[in-house]
Amino acid sequence: MDCLAGRDIWNNLIPIKRLSRFFSGSLREWMLENLHNQQTFRLERVDWHCLFRILTWRISKNRNLFIFQGISWSVGAITKESYRILDGLTLILDRGFESVLIQTDRLEAVNAIQ
Repeated sequence: MDCLAGRDIWNNLIPIKRLSRFFSGSLREWMLENLHNQQTFRLERVDWHCLFRILTWRISKNRNLFIFQGISWSVGAITKESYRILDGLTLILDRGFESVLIQTDRLEAVNAIQ
């Protein structure tokens, strides 16, 4: 939550009237509430807890890229890439697939998608 790029992403996604509640509480409470979709945000028919997981993974990846390689994605690029991942997963579900095999060398990506 302390990452400025992360805060900018959340500020752009969360309705203004819900921002104070979104950023309230401890980090543990914040993570649990959003992972369990208790806030029931509905953003253009997007499944919130799935988008939340993807975004938090992309924000942490961006922070690590900046710390270790001096590379930083823009807020727009992080959000766009997160939606692209989510759109791909939605397409798979819409076509009736019950499971999918994803090959990657990044454990973080697997955890975010699960």
